This record gives sequence, structure tokens and C-alpha cells, in this order.
Amino acid sequence: MKVFKADFVDPDNATGIVSSVPTNSIIDYLQCLKLNITVETKPFIKVGTKYSTAVSYIHENHINIDNNEEIERANVDLYKKEFYEGTIEIKGFPENAKVSEVRKKITDELKTQGKAFVFF
Repeated sequence: MKVFKADFVDPDNATGIVSSVPTNSIIDYLQCLKLNITVETKPFIKVGTKYSTAVSYIHENHINIDNNEEIERANVDLYKKEFYEGTIEIKGFPENAKVSEVRKKITDELKTQGKAFVFF
């Protein structure tokens, strides 16, 4: 697991540690760029016939990456689009399974395997 500093993390809120998903989070992707961190991205959500990624969303929607409000709005929009319109490609799940339908199943499976837990 890689750990890096992020200026958007609030250390006064619990540990201040958060997971990073630069493939699907515009904020996380831009933080990696800012810190000159190279990460291998593995797209696994499709919207329509194309993989959905933070990078493609930034380019296709002409997001001004110097405008924090625009970045935050775009990030929320990307998450909504992937959740409600996206299909997921993960081994063990039906082809074209809707993200909105398998999210809970994935969470439950990770908890059962001891790979995830609820801490709040």
C-alpha cells in the first residue's frame, strides 16, 4: 500500500487517513499529479461502451483543474454517473452488472473476507 500526503485530508477527523482512487476520483488523480506520483490505473467501470476514468472525464468535460469548486462539482457528477449509469467489470460478477446493484454485494463480500470493515 502506498501512502502519500493530501492537502484535502482533515487530520482532526479521526486518523485523517483516506483511501485514494485516482482512476475514478478527479480529486485523487489531481493530488497524484500535484505530488508527481505515478500510479497504475485499472479502469473497471463502464458508462455506455467506454471505460469511465477521472482523466477522461476531465478532458471530455473541459474541467478547469485550477478551480476547486469546479473540480468538486465534477467529482460528484462523475461518481453519480458511474453509480447510476455504470456497469462494473470485476471477476465473479455478472457481465454488465450495474454498479448501483452490486455495490452492497461487493461491500458485504469484502467484509466477510476480512478485507473491509466499518469504523464509524
